[in-house]
Amino acid sequence: MDSLPIANLLVSSLSALSSMVQAYNSSKVTKEDASKAEQRLDKPLKRGGAKVSQKIDGKLLSALSEKAEAEARKLIELVNMAEDPSSLELPMREASNRICFYLQQIKHHNDDVLPTKRLNDFWQSHRCVDMDVCNDR
Repeated sequence: MDSLPIANLLVSSLSALSSMVQAYNSSKVTKEDASKAEQRLDKPLKRGGAKVSQKIDGKLLSALSEKAEAEARKLIELVNMAEDPSSLELPMREASNRICFYLQQIKHHNDDVLPTKRLNDFWQSHRCVDMDVCNDR
């Protein structure tokens, strides 16, 4: 099983979640932001997952990727359905927490280091802190 496309989907899912959280934090998440995030999921990044795929077991990588994609698609759906942006506060906070969870999982399987600049930027942007990886927030 080639795990690179799965890893690229995980990174794309994190990117989609992150872009929507960042747009919300800028007080202007729109259906256009959701559409762009959806496109990122439908056509995952071609780069960014190589180092991730080398460190994480294929089954775990697949499970993380599937879950992250489902969470990103759910957030896209919420953004598209939201009539009041304030109704997105809790889902956006949860999405940011989930991004940190996935990044923590990657770190745990990579000698406590995030393997790419993009992932490190997500870590900083979402103010992630090291936690027990068994604690699935």
